[in-house]
Amino acid sequence: MKGKSFALTALIFCGIVFWAMTVQVAAQLDVENRQSLTEKSTNKPRPKTTTSKKPKTARKQSKAETSDSLKKISRPKNPAVRTSYLAVTTEPRAKVLLVSDRPNSSPIERIAPSNGIIEFDKLPPGDYTLSASLDGFNPREADLSIPPSDSLAFGFKLEAEKYQLSLQTNISEGEVRYAPADFVGYNADRSLKLREKGGYCIVPIKNNVAVITGMKKDYYTIDIRPKEVKYEPVLAGIAPDDLEEEEEASTGSPESYQINLPVKESTEQFPNSWTNNEWNLPSGWGLRNKLSTSGLPGIGLPRSEMYRYYTDFEMIASVTLSDKRTAGFVFRAVDAQNYYLLQISGANAAEPYRVTGYVVKNGKAEQIFSNPIDNVASIVNKQFRLTIRGKDNVFRLYIEDSATGDGGELGNMVDRFSNFKKGAVGIAGSANSNFEVVFFTVCYRSCR
Repeated sequence: MKGKSFALTALIFCGIVFWAMTVQVAAQLDVENRQSLTEKSTNKPRPKTTTSKKPKTARKQSKAETSDSLKKISRPKNPAVRTSYLAVTTEPRAKVLLVSDRPNSSPIERIAPSNGIIEFDKLPPGDYTLSASLDGFNPREADLSIPPSDSLAFGFKLEAEKYQLSLQTNISEGEVRYAPADFVGYNADRSLKLREKGGYCIVPIKNNVAVITGMKKDYYTIDIRPKEVKYEPVLAGIAPDDLEEEEEASTGSPESYQINLPVKESTEQFPNSWTNNEWNLPSGWGLRNKLSTSGLPGIGLPRSEMYRYYTDFEMIASVTLSDKRTAGFVFRAVDAQNYYLLQISGANAAEPYRVTGYVVKNGKAEQIFSNPIDNVASIVNKQFRLTIRGKDNVFRLYIEDSATGDGGELGNMVDRFSNFKKGAVGIAGSANSNFEVVFFTVCYRSCR
């Protein structure tokens, strides 16, 4: 009996101890849970920011990349994604091909847009071959190793193919001005019709040859300008097929293109002749043993081509101011809109007793010289002889009394810009101003 009572007492005691321990553990767990909840509430994670897959900053960095090496660029990464992003910078309109070394993979072809940036996304890691080509440029190729989960930029600059042109001419000195151009069509003689699209460069002509190097494959305008005035400038068009690659040309003598400039220089004396066969005159001018402008404006020039290209010259004319107003002469006339003009006025002119010189370009006159001639007023009121001697850009003016030979120098007309270097010599009339020319001749350099 005593044994059963002791056992029951021991069982009750153990139960009490187990209950106490359970309560203590539960209290500790409650404290820990509360502490954990408190830490989670005070250390809440920041909300995730959303970024675009290809941020603008990355594109800008790619656009600035020009070296032929892979560069890491700032771009969000996802560790769970094993593919990579590649931005390639090259020439606009270039064809770019990306080929993987992985078996059964297909090449990826792209055409570079105007900013020159091509993007390849979701590229599996591995080895690749990158190539680029563009007409007029040397093709390029490079091997790339793309790591997983990365964003890369690769500069792939193409170098333009270089060509040269060798021009053989019939002039010993001068210059060639050349400029890239767009093809427009063909002229009536089947020559190229081009439109310049950029500034021109200059190379000299030495010993009849001009060599142009470093040209890109394109159309070009070729403006050949001689140093000697007797030669006429030539403007020609060059097609890409006319160029020769510099590497090939360097191995031997480059192919030459012969361009001869026409010679146009008047050396014969224009005779004192008053026939329609010798003159192109405005309608209404009188021509009978002398020339009369009849108070009508216009320009009279020699008809024959052989008298249209005087360089250095001397003109002698005997003139009468019928209404004592103004007489005019033109020289170095390229055509009826471009020439030098000299006017000499008498007593009834708006500005009496004055000699005035102009440059007329495209029909618009600009005064470059003016001198009073009151000291020879008595000569101007009679028949007088006017002499113009032109050398380079200086024109010396003389007047003489046709009967006595008295007179003197009227001054020197100078064109500091040398607008016209050769042309015809003729007569210019103005409205409501009538004069007569009874003698007129032009000589190459000098009549004496």
